Amino acid sequence: MSNLPLQTIAYEAHDHNLDDHKLQTTELITELTTELQAVHQELQQALADLYAPLADLARNQLQRIQPLTRAALVLAVGIGDPDHALLRQQRLSLAAAQEMLFVALSIHKMLLTSQPTHQDEHQKTIMGGIILTGDYCFTRSAILAAQTDHVPVVEIFSEALKTISEGLLRNFFADRAALGGESQPEPVAFYDEQSDLFVSGVQAAAVLAALPEEATADLVDLAYLLANQLTPYDLAPLTAKVQSIRQVTPLQKARLAAFLTWIATYANHS
Repeated sequence: MSNLPLQTIAYEAHDHNLDDHKLQTTELITELTTELQAVHQELQQALADLYAPLADLARNQLQRIQPLTRAALVLAVGIGDPDHALLRQQRLSLAAAQEMLFVALSIHKMLLTSQPTHQDEHQKTIMGGIILTGDYCFTRSAILAAQTDHVPVVEIFSEALKTISEGLLRNFFADRAALGGESQPEPVAFYDEQSDLFVSGVQAAAVLAALPEEATADLVDLAYLLANQLTPYDLAPLTAKVQSIRQVTPLQKARLAAFLTWIATYANHS
């Protein structure tokens, strides 16, 4: 039996637990970044099927939306306890689908600007290239979502795509009306797709991980907090929300804490 004082033994045990916690946190961050790298590779492979200059347009948009915060949130939420290979592949596909959808939206938003009434052939070629590239990315995002082989997830993704497309069209027609001097019977609120992107990703990932309703509701609140911030993110409210999420296991909560560390390390210093 040890002759060390009991107080010293207690401190040693406490220090050991701290070391274990740091080790687990480091491992979880490493796993998250590894999965994000896999998502990025999936996106690059999908864009490799495009020919130049369409591929260049898509790759530029992919670079512009870095870091892949929407994907990171999906990967953080969509972990099981216990986790398994099928679920990992499903959340990777969902995360890639969310980011490919964002790439497609970013490209198509180039069209939602005022264009000259008469376009020359060069302008028409550019516009045609934007349309083809955006449509390709929309199609690939739907294919990636379907690769989850999970009907409710595909339904959530499809509904988000519909909602976002309608919102961006409302912005377009409202801008056109304002440019034309038309009076609006009621002011049209500007639509920002970020909330629907983050929320739909969280909802679909929560379905994959079979999280209870209370946890999903809290995670949706976290998604809204993220969507309504600009980088650098204010970590204080995000941390408070993660700590208050109900009915998740210690592993799942630790994965969410690793996501916040990833934000502090990568998203806030990009």
